[in-house]
Amino acid sequence: MYDLLVVGAGPHGLSIASHAAAAGLGLRVLGRPMASWRDHMPAGMYVKSEP
Repeated sequence: MYDLLVVGAGPHGLSIASHAAAAGLGLRVLGRPMASWRDHMPAGMYVKSEP
């Protein structure tokens, strides 16, 4: 049994999974890491967050 199930392994799903793991939650991530981003985003488009 998991505390959290993350559906989607894009940048947002992986981010929440990382925060949840750091908080000690047991979790499962469904999806291929960054597959949709890698396969469908325009060339030269990057994930960027302000500091």
